[in-house]
Amino acid sequence: MRANLDKVLRKYHLSFMQKVYSDENNDYDLLMDVFGITPQLKRENRQYWGERAWEVLGVAYCRGL
Repeated sequence: MRANLDKVLRKYHLSFMQKVYSDENNDYDLLMDVFGITPQLKRENRQYWGERAWEVLGVAYCRGL
């Protein structure tokens, strides 16, 4: 299960690092802390980071149970 979650996190981390977006949100979240990502970098793709990554992590976790 750990390998599955690591794979999902690597995929989203690589994709996220290629995104660009505007200034406005300065909040931190758990995944930002995991990857050491700043609010400025997070703003580069809110939907992908905030919704899809959590969904895929949840599915990967449940499949590993």
